[in-house]
Amino acid sequence: MAIDPSGAVQLNVKVGYWMSVEEQSRKLRSSKLGHLQVTQHMEYYSNTLGRWIPCRITAVEPNGAVQLDVKAGYSLSVEEQAQKLRLPTKVDVNAAREALTTSQRLQSKRSSSVPSHLGSGGAAKPFFDQGS
Repeated sequence: MAIDPSGAVQLNVKVGYWMSVEEQSRKLRSSKLGHLQVTQHMEYYSNTLGRWIPCRITAVEPNGAVQLDVKAGYSLSVEEQAQKLRLPTKVDVNAAREALTTSQRLQSKRSSSVPSHLGSGGAAKPFFDQGS
């Protein structure tokens, strides 16, 4: 993209055409989210939960995509961000507690991969009482 001193821009989709500042305001969308940064607190709309949930940005990619702590390893494109990412609204204490509890429960399930009949020490416990 090229910018001239008056603020007009040239976009790669209209080579040779200079779009004035006035035309830009009518035809180009600005990002409502601004410049996103790692560790920034946001809200993500979860289709699974059917509501906005608190999250943090864990990575910002060169193409503008971001990764979130609530969707590890998934790159949320700029297009998806317009629909599913927003700046935090006022804090809903009950929703935050519920999200934290759910997250802790999920982490607990993931880390408790040892079957219950094997204690924390790994030694097998009998499934039944063999009598005294």
